[in-house]
Amino acid sequence: MKNKLRRIELKNGRWWYSSPYFIFIKNIRESTLFALLEKEGITILEKLDTFHPIRHKYEFFISHWKDWATIMDNWWYSLSWYNQRNSIFDKIGKDYEVFECMVGDVDHSFSFKYQKKGKIIRHLEVSNLSYKKGDLKIEIDEGSPLPGEAKFLKLDGQYEKIINILYEQGIEFPKDIENGGGYIYSLGEDKGKRLGK
Repeated sequence: MKNKLRRIELKNGRWWYSSPYFIFIKNIRESTLFALLEKEGITILEKLDTFHPIRHKYEFFISHWKDWATIMDNWWYSLSWYNQRNSIFDKIGKDYEVFECMVGDVDHSFSFKYQKKGKIIRHLEVSNLSYKKGDLKIEIDEGSPLPGEAKFLKLDGQYEKIINILYEQGIEFPKDIENGGGYIYSLGEDKGKRLGK
């Protein structure tokens, strides 16, 4: 499948794909995932032959790797904003192991939340209202620090922090996303209008 979901590697060989918001859900079938999203108001409309993270307002990419389903949001943060209003992954997290992580667009904010069957293992949210690199404020600090967290929070970039912490928990981004797909979805009556070429 042709797509513009660019793979980016850290110096230590760990990698991620160009997206601002990721959700990892362990041991969930695609049909079950779609049904749970539908229950929370997200209706899958179409699987795309290509994926472009800024083409449609409501478009995300889903891939399965090892035991994890990975959802990667577009650069409109559409899924992220919807989740903030409706806590859909908290609901899914009652029955599954879920790791969410997000980085800011033009600032240096970041957050991650790790849940296992209804229990929040770790939730850290850091804001950057001044847009200055070192001016970070902890907004939410719940649970005990994860393995590797203290070490990797000292790194400069948001992605460097988040991706390394994620990998320390044994969660990896897919090496190959050819088995995944881009999907257009709707939220209620909004049918995922096209925003670009």
